[in-house]
Amino acid sequence: MKLFLKKILLILVLFIGSYCLIFFAVEKGLKNSNYLDFEQWNNIYNGSINSEVIILGSSRAWKQVNPAILSDKLNLSCYNLGMDGYQIPMQIKRFEIYSNYNKRPKLVVQILDHFSFTKRSNLFNMDQFLPYFDDTSLVSEIKQYEGYSWPDYYLPYYRYIGSKETALAGFMEFLNIKKFKSLRNNGFLADDKTWEPYFDIEKRKNPNGKLIEPIVWIYNSYIQFARQLSSQNISIVLVYAPDYYEFQDYIINHELIRITYKKLADELGVPFIDYSNHPICNNKDNFYNPTHLNKIGSDLFSIELADTLASFMWGN
Repeated sequence: MKLFLKKILLILVLFIGSYCLIFFAVEKGLKNSNYLDFEQWNNIYNGSINSEVIILGSSRAWKQVNPAILSDKLNLSCYNLGMDGYQIPMQIKRFEIYSNYNKRPKLVVQILDHFSFTKRSNLFNMDQFLPYFDDTSLVSEIKQYEGYSWPDYYLPYYRYIGSKETALAGFMEFLNIKKFKSLRNNGFLADDKTWEPYFDIEKRKNPNGKLIEPIVWIYNSYIQFARQLSSQNISIVLVYAPDYYEFQDYIINHELIRITYKKLADELGVPFIDYSNHPICNNKDNFYNPTHLNKIGSDLFSIELADTLASFMWGN
């Protein structure tokens, strides 16, 4: 009986040891990979960005603001930290992590939209956080969202269960079987798509439109964040990104949200650039859905934004 138990124990030790060794390799691979969103996170944690201009926002930032265009016009290095699917709370956390590993920027360009001062309840694209659970600051933030459970946080590498493609990518990267190429330009990646039908379907389902309710504590936390930037001699510009004009009509309190952002800018004493009435918004060919510009639209927007920023900074 004792011999049998020893064999079982040995098997368990070998299994657990092999499991931990494999996923140690997976994690190391992901931390050195350009696979999907790991490229941005790794650039942050490696301290390899150090840009003079940082773009913050959701996908309305990383899919719509081309850092190369801004950099060329402003003659400053520029990086897009836009984070798909997340509103202000996670955007602030990402910038805080960025600041721990990189030099302070001269300027932060905050891209706003209807949903900026709301907060999703669940984690979006959870896999992007997998290799960074050693960052207690990030873990503290993602615990504010539904998604990971107790074993994910406290059992070694348990969180990789169910993420087969991501784990395989990390393992291949670690073994140099495959090196994933960078798909982004300083955090930016435009979508070269034509109009998708989903908004038309949503309008038919909700003919009376949609009400967006900004959350007060998020608004206040952003004021605190912006004032902290100011205390560090970091300038900030608030930018209301273009969206298709029919979508603006669909949002019942669109005008109130726009006024709220203007009020925020006035309270902070910073510029507010509002593109909600720009001609870009009137042409469906510039969008692939009502809230996201396609490549044509993002180039137009980036050029317009670069010119406006230059006029603020250099008086051009």
